[in-house]
Amino acid sequence: MDKSVYKVREIVVGIEYIQDFLVQASKNMPGRNVRGFADHIGYMQDILIQVIKLLKYFDDTFFNGQDI
Repeated sequence: MDKSVYKVREIVVGIEYIQDFLVQASKNMPGRNVRGFADHIGYMQDILIQVIKLLKYFDDTFFNGQDI
């Protein structure tokens, strides 16, 4: 069996961990006051939120927790 098989919910949880990491990294980053840093962190968070919304749509309507 292929080890790269994940359930949609597991992927969503992984993305949420990445979001938590971004928040912690942005607080502890020495260059956080550099112009554009906060904008890029916000942009990455927005992309991850959109990916979660997309995955939850597929999880609820099509995959229903199946492996992908």
